[in-house]
Amino acid sequence: MANKSIPQIERVLLYYTQALGHDYNAYRNHVYRIYHLTLLLCPSELNKAQEEALAIAAVFHDLGIWTHHSMDYLSPSAESAVRHLEETGRTHLSDLCRQLIIHHHKISPYQGDHSDLTEAFRQADFMDLTFGVTRHGLPISRYQHLKESFPFLGFQKLIAKKILRHAFRHPMHPFPMLKR
Repeated sequence: MANKSIPQIERVLLYYTQALGHDYNAYRNHVYRIYHLTLLLCPSELNKAQEEALAIAAVFHDLGIWTHHSMDYLSPSAESAVRHLEETGRTHLSDLCRQLIIHHHKISPYQGDHSDLTEAFRQADFMDLTFGVTRHGLPISRYQHLKESFPFLGFQKLIAKKILRHAFRHPMHPFPMLKR
């Protein structure tokens, strides 16, 4: 059963309520789907520090779209996560959080430190943005349960609109969030 309220996720989201505006609930549900999907997809069990880093990265991974009003949001999102970790005395999680955020739109599989977690996070985000069409071996029933617990509330549609708007305004650099 999916945990519907994780205190460290809720605290950070609450701080960004105004920045998220009317997209708050849609983004909140996306954060929880990504968090839980990553736990389901990760082939290795996470330790406490990795779970904490995952929760923080899940909250911040797309937040720069709203806080920096930009589709070139990976670095601003990662910087905000690191700043939050510094302010809360958890700098030991900074490198992993930054890695999860910066590589979550990587086109090819991630290889390097914490590759199991980083790749699961990347797959979880892609799975959620494609409405579960690509499930990376996860049974449909598990994804259906997460969709019921954390409904889409138009999240994919609002992201698609933001991406298309950016692509039309910046045709020479239409998808800055994609990384090789």
